[in-house]
This record gives sequence, C-alpha cells and structure tokens, in this order.
Amino acid sequence: MDAYEASLPSPWGTLTVLASAAGVVRLTFAEAGGTSGALAHLAAGLRITPERSRAHVGLALEQLREYIAHQRRRFDLPIDLGPFGLYHREVLGFLPRLRYGHTVSYGEVASATGRPLAMRAVGAACALNPVPIIFPCHRVIHADGSLGGHIAGTWVKHALLTHEGVFDE
Repeated sequence: MDAYEASLPSPWGTLTVLASAAGVVRLTFAEAGGTSGALAHLAAGLRITPERSRAHVGLALEQLREYIAHQRRRFDLPIDLGPFGLYHREVLGFLPRLRYGHTVSYGEVASATGRPLAMRAVGAACALNPVPIIFPCHRVIHADGSLGGHIAGTWVKHALLTHEGVFDE
C-alpha cells in the first residue's frame, strides 16, 4: 500500500500532507525541509491508492499556499478522520466553523457542541487534531486569553493567529 505525501515550505516550518483515497489524513509541521518518515509509517496501516491520494494532496497544498498568501480563509477538502471517537469527530467537525481571525475558548467550543462541561475533551480533541490549520484548532484558546498548547508548539499557534490578524506583527 503506497502512500502519497508532499511538503510545502511555510512561515511556520515545512508542512507535510498525507492523504488516503478518502481524503487528507494528516498535516504535520517540521522545522526543516523533507518529509516525515512517521507519515510513511502511518500510511502503511491505511488503504491508500496513490492516484486518489495524490489528487487530495495536490488540492491541500494548493489551498495551503492560498492560506499562506492570505487568499484563503476556509478550506474545502475531503478529510479522512479514520478511527476518532464520536465526540472527537464532533469537535473536529466544529473547528472549520470558527471564523478566520477570531478566537474562541475551549468552553465555548464545548458549549457549542452540546457538552458545556467538556472543556478538557475539547482540549484533547484539539491536541490530537490530525489536520491543524485545515481544522483551525489554533483559534481555540483559554477563557483567560492565554493561548494554551498546539501540536506544533505555542509559537506556531501565536504565529498562525498573528498571520490571521489576531495579534499585531
């Protein structure tokens, strides 16, 4: 089972995209160029057809380039969430509805998804987000305005929010 992945330089490190026949599976950040061996390892357990996955990766890279150039605020990509649980999927599915250039708290996401006390579950879903930027978990912060964590590091979360105009350059 061959996987298809490709990388794109960005202001936040190299972005590497992996796709299955169903859609984009992972988006990772790397400090330096090259692709991630971890993605190839992950792909070994997936049923990936190179032709379909290549098309999904190409579309994802195109939309990421547009986002970097401030020409895209929302992504329109098929996403393959694989084995995530029901509430996890619900939180991840809610993230694309978050407005570009705005933040919400973990509690607000919990309330919006029908579980107002599930802030930690929202945090866990964001921490395991397989497609950051595409599912904009960087827009979810603590109620006190502090950033909280990010899969690629807090500096990336701050940089993405700066890119979107939340913070001054």
